[in-house]
Amino acid sequence: MTPQGWIIILVLAVANVTLVVSEVIRRRNKKRDVLELRKKKAEMVDRAGAESLDALSDDDLEDEIEPKQWHVWILGVVICLNIWIIGAVSTHWWATTYFVDDATAPAACHQTSTECSVPTIEETSDATTRGLFGDSFGAVNALVSALAFAGMIVAFVLQRYELRLQRKELRDSRGEMRRQTKQFKIQSDNLELQRFENTFFHMLELHKQNLQEINVQGIKGREVFNKLLDQLSKIYYAVEQSTNEIKEKSLVGILGSVWPHETINNWGEKRIKDFNIKYAYGLFFYGSDFHISHDRNDETRLVEDAVLKHNGDDIADAFKLVLNSEKQGVSSYLGHYYRHLYQTVCFVDKQKQLKPEEKYSYVKMLRAQLSDYEQILFYYNAMSSMGTSWLELSDDNLSLITRYRLIKNVPHFYTYFFNEPQAQFKEETTRWRTLHPGEYFFEQITQLD
Repeated sequence: MTPQGWIIILVLAVANVTLVVSEVIRRRNKKRDVLELRKKKAEMVDRAGAESLDALSDDDLEDEIEPKQWHVWILGVVICLNIWIIGAVSTHWWATTYFVDDATAPAACHQTSTECSVPTIEETSDATTRGLFGDSFGAVNALVSALAFAGMIVAFVLQRYELRLQRKELRDSRGEMRRQTKQFKIQSDNLELQRFENTFFHMLELHKQNLQEINVQGIKGREVFNKLLDQLSKIYYAVEQSTNEIKEKSLVGILGSVWPHETINNWGEKRIKDFNIKYAYGLFFYGSDFHISHDRNDETRLVEDAVLKHNGDDIADAFKLVLNSEKQGVSSYLGHYYRHLYQTVCFVDKQKQLKPEEKYSYVKMLRAQLSDYEQILFYYNAMSSMGTSWLELSDDNLSLITRYRLIKNVPHFYTYFFNEPQAQFKEETTRWRTLHPGEYFFEQITQLD
């Protein structure tokens, strides 16, 4: 091999070794920079930030480390030298192999000369080869092109770094937007909760005012419910006595027809009890003009008329117990009370941002304001035609009464007419206990609970 060849190989080897060494140095320095960057970030963030920093990989942190300029230039120059030298050697080999003229003629002879010196084939080949070799290495434009290519490589590497930073900034921006969105949602939820609580406690205050404003014949506030419960019980027993007697006897002389006797016997025990509570509470609430059905030809309406004919005097006496009137009901005293109670419970129940246990805690505040007699009279209100909304089942197969245990404090030792609450809600309380294992529905445990 010629000395020129050894020089080329040496230059190429030095360039590539330099590139390998610079890459080793760069990787070692990058690891050091990553550790320093992680340490600095850990010192700048709080605990929450530090936890999110631990989730970052080394590749994420490397994106923030700017590449060293000297390494980029070494990379570009070495690549250009490799391309330049390999291209020159390849061109020389190609030219000497395929383009050497074996019969080179004299360049020129003067006609006046006696002889011309004709170069040998070896001399012509050697001169042509050197010329081609010189042309391959002496092209200044090739070096300029190589340097331009090196500059392009440098620009490409730097641009790649900038693009990585832009992608990281975009990723960080999206993360920040998610954190802000989460923070805004928390603030919005807190504001919504504050608005709810302001409305709820205002409704709770209105409930207290409604209770204090109740005044029935000089009896005020909670004391009214005890007296009114006695009046309702007397009306109920009068209606129940009448339906029982009509069921057992035809009473044609009193009623003028055997039809009520036949109708009640066709109803069955359950429907008779349902009629008794609905009609008795309707009379109690709206007065003697109340009717379950507006159709005068409806069988329920005809049974109502029969009850009034058979036992109207006892029902009238029950009205006089508190109201001193034979026709007046208590709707003017208790109507707004029960409507507001229902709206307050529904207001809490419809709050989607609250969990079931949170809803229960708010309704429990309302329930705590109800005395035992209030809860008992509320129970009979729910059993009447006016309280059907309290008994509508929701997705959990529970009504408002059982979902929020609105009659939880009803004592089991009270003497009840109609069905006892424990028996009336036995199926629902059983479902409730499957959702709350180990708990009892009523405050005072009975065999039915």
